[in-house]
Amino acid sequence: QIIFSNLNNNFYLKNYLNSLGFHFICNDSSLEETRNEQSKSIFDLIVSHPEQIKSMANNLNNTTILSPYSVIPGIVEAGHVLGVSVDVPDLDIVRKVNSKVYSCESYEVLGMKGIGKVLNNIDDLIVEGTRLLSEGAFLIKDPCGVSGSVNMLISSPKELERIVRHLRQQSAQSPVIEFVLEPFLEKALDFSCNFLISKTGTIEIVTIQRMVNRGFTYMGSISAS
Repeated sequence: QIIFSNLNNNFYLKNYLNSLGFHFICNDSSLEETRNEQSKSIFDLIVSHPEQIKSMANNLNNTTILSPYSVIPGIVEAGHVLGVSVDVPDLDIVRKVNSKVYSCESYEVLGMKGIGKVLNNIDDLIVEGTRLLSEGAFLIKDPCGVSGSVNMLISSPKELERIVRHLRQQSAQSPVIEFVLEPFLEKALDFSCNFLISKTGTIEIVTIQRMVNRGFTYMGSISAS
């Protein structure tokens, strides 16, 4: 394996992994040459500094496949710089399937019982929000929110009115509104399942983990009992 990293302390991480029996080629210096580059992804850094990774790229060939942890902008361009194959879904497809809207629509297509409802206008938010409040609190979710960072808990008509007022002010500048509503469920625990789906459709379960949350924020995962 060849590892590209933009972590300044990757020397210590590399030594630690070597002590565990993992051996790989790694860039020896940080690719971040300026403070402005600290927010760049590793793929953008590779594209920006092809000379610094030239010696590592020489260890690659066109049969090598770039296998990233997640699909983000810059992967295809980095593959061109490295001269390797990039075998990942198109970025627009990844954006689509990662959306909570896609999840809600999948429930409907598969004939399963889903609890989420996709809304794209403020009037529907008032109607559906009022209905949900008659049964208890509910959540407004950003379709592409990550780790619960933009979930809003609505537990009273006043809170709903406040959100509606805010959205009406925003709609003057950005008329496109899309969010997912779900009833708020009191969960004893939350879990995740990691699995691989091959191109032929076979599924291999990798692990089932218990999720550690603080409020709506995802803090990490631990092995399930």
